[in-house]
Amino acid sequence: MSNEQKTKHTPGPYSAIGDDGIDITIIGEGDEVVAEIPILGDQERADANAALFIAAPELLAAGLAVISTWEHGDLAGVVRQLNAATTKAEG
Repeated sequence: MSNEQKTKHTPGPYSAIGDDGIDITIIGEGDEVVAEIPILGDQERADANAALFIAAPELLAAGLAVISTWEHGDLAGVVRQLNAATTKAEG
C-alpha cells in the first residue's frame, strides 16, 4: 500500500488564502479549509505557524522518503529534500 493510499489528511500542497486581521486561513487540495491560524495580536507568530502548516505535506513526504531510503543506502538526495522542507517550515 502506498503512502498516498494510507493518507487520511487533506492532500497538499497547502497555501494561505487570506489574513483578515483575525486569522490566517490555510487551504489544501480543492480549496478545502485545513486550518485557521488565529493571529491574537501576534502577527509574526501567526505567520510562522502558517508557514509550518503550509510546509506540513512536504515535511511528511521528506520524512517518509528518508525512512524509505534509509534501507537502501544513499540518503543525500532525500536529506536535501528534507532540508528544503524544513527551511520552508521555518518561514
